[in-house]
Amino acid sequence: MQSLMAEECIYTAKQSPGNSYPERCPQGECGKLLDDDNFQIYQSHLDRSLFSKDGLAQVFVEGKVFYVSKDGTSARVHYFDNGADYFVEGLTRTISKGKYGFMDDKLNVVIKPVYDFVFPFEKGLAVVCIGCSFLQDGDHTMVSGGKWGAINKKGEIVYPVIYTKEKLYKKFMNTLNHTNSADAKSGAADKLRVCQAWHVASEVQVLTPGIRRAEG
Repeated sequence: MQSLMAEECIYTAKQSPGNSYPERCPQGECGKLLDDDNFQIYQSHLDRSLFSKDGLAQVFVEGKVFYVSKDGTSARVHYFDNGADYFVEGLTRTISKGKYGFMDDKLNVVIKPVYDFVFPFEKGLAVVCIGCSFLQDGDHTMVSGGKWGAINKKGEIVYPVIYTKEKLYKKFMNTLNHTNSADAKSGAADKLRVCQAWHVASEVQVLTPGIRRAEG
């Protein structure tokens, strides 16, 4: 497999005598891309990287963002809120061959990337879509079209991926309206909150080559 030299990496270097105030900024050639979704960081840059409490660093290269562990393992993740996707309920969104799935904080894939987009987990459910696409709306990108459904944290289908976004929302609503017992209604309300989260603000920031530099 032919690797490509990374033109420029952006990450936050740890504090040092020459770097009193760590911030995200260009760090030069820090590794190589093995393919679109796999990145190998050089040891010298791994040693300089600032790691979070969960033992991960964020590295931006060639219009993509990767989580990198202290042993140099890396995984491509979704770009969100000016950085690597958050871990929500222990999982973050990963990307492979243009498809989305989920992985844990050890960078182990928990749910294989088979969807065209996935939303973060909320109350144990994540809304997913197949055949959906991104529509630019100013600085943000809306997720539109395709078939929608929902999965649990085991990757099991809770709502079949057969609905339009609007019909899935109605499905959640009907589940809530036709539930009688208090316990069941509470569970349905959780599902409704998931639905509301993406229906009201179903937008996602997508990384473009023009990463803003020296972001905090």
